[in-house]
Parts: sequence; structure tokens; C-alpha cells
Amino acid sequence: MRCLDCAHCDLRSNPEMAKRGFAKCKFVESATYPSATAQRECSHFQTAAQEAVTKRAAWLQAQQELFRQQII
Repeated sequence: MRCLDCAHCDLRSNPEMAKRGFAKCKFVESATYPSATAQRECSHFQTAAQEAVTKRAAWLQAQQELFRQQII
């Protein structure tokens, strides 16, 4: 599973971390941000609505492209 596909994924609470590909999970300590796209095992995983996953993925891709352009 990927955090991006989970109903507990929160990209909005810390946009700066989200732009770099890290998400907040309501089941993980407040200062921990796992990768939103890395494959992992999680006992708390709950599938998010497909529309939400599609929107998250598009937003994340756009933000990462902007971030890369700022570095170059």
C-alpha cells in the first residue's frame, strides 16, 4: 500500500512536507511524516475514495515539479 491511497493520509496539514512527498497520518506521531508514495505495510490502512487519490496524486506531482524547477 501507499499512504497516498489511504483515507488517513493528510497532505494539507503541512504543505511544505507534502510538496516534498511526505504525508501526515492520523495514526503516526505528530512529528513523523512517512513517504506518501513509497510502498509499505500498515495495519491502519483504509482505502480512500478513488477521486481523493486521483486529486492527491495530481496535486503532489504538480507540487514536486514546481519544487524541482526552483532547485534548478
